[in-house]
Amino acid sequence: MRRMVVATLLALAPLGLMGGTAGAQAAHSAADAPVILAFDFSDNSQPASVSHNGFNITADVLSLTSGAGGVVRMVAIAPADSTSSNLVCGFQAVRQGQAECAFNFTATGVWRIRAEWAPTTHDAVAVVSQTVLRVSN
Repeated sequence: MRRMVVATLLALAPLGLMGGTAGAQAAHSAADAPVILAFDFSDNSQPASVSHNGFNITADVLSLTSGAGGVVRMVAIAPADSTSSNLVCGFQAVRQGQAECAFNFTATGVWRIRAEWAPTTHDAVAVVSQTVLRVSN
């Protein structure tokens, strides 16, 4: 299934069409970025959901050119009605087209997950993708 998604995205990229798994929204078009970021959860049969404990989120980095590599960081933005702080997973190298972060969610509600890609840790963020994750008791 994942290969089908990648093939479809790569086929549509020259047309300037964007897509992603798990409700990801790309902030840039394919014309001005070398990668597409998509989110990958272990069970895509239902909307992503987690209770108060650790949860891994994977950002798939789909290269539009060969050898895009780069680094990804993720930020989990706390629900507006909570007193929790945002959670940050620092830049890490893309390995085999993916970067993974583990978050320990501290509040119930809808968390916004933001993945940011850059060519290196010294470069400006070039691609941003966002999705939401519902955290329950």
